[in-house]
Amino acid sequence: MTSIEALSPVFSVDSQGGHFCTTSQGQRNLVQLGGRLAGSQGLVGLYVTESAEPDYQPDPAQHGRVVALVRMLAMPQAHTVQNYPSGCMELRGSLMADRWPVGWPSETVFFSPHGGPVLRDAVAFALHIHDFAGFAGQFLQGPIDLRGVPALRDRLMIEIRHEVARNPAAQVRPF
Repeated sequence: MTSIEALSPVFSVDSQGGHFCTTSQGQRNLVQLGGRLAGSQGLVGLYVTESAEPDYQPDPAQHGRVVALVRMLAMPQAHTVQNYPSGCMELRGSLMADRWPVGWPSETVFFSPHGGPVLRDAVAFALHIHDFAGFAGQFLQGPIDLRGVPALRDRLMIEIRHEVARNPAAQVRPF
């Protein structure tokens, strides 16, 4: 059965996105995740952070939600994660730099900007953890591998399947 194998923080996402990005600190986790999931049926949940800035995510209803599921595609020949930056530039000192400079090609299978699971609630329900900041702190290192937390994987899939039942258009591709 298809499952959510990882969560990756994002500031914004759309249903047509062809890749997802992370910070330079998350590159190692992204590469490891791609080595394990690229070309497989495993899914990555894209979580719009609670602190997403309005310049990147003007819709506050998306904040804190897993709004999309993507399947990681095989990395094209002669490409690396550096070929998939976000294009979200910010000033660092006196230089402009991409805020999310590395990424992985992907295809969206689920997209629901307002009906996706609220991650804080799913973590509290599935893991009985009420210190969400402690859990979310893991995102500073990029995508989180969920193999060690099957209760959270299961909870998120249940909520996403319920959203697809309520809103069939949320399923962009079979999963």
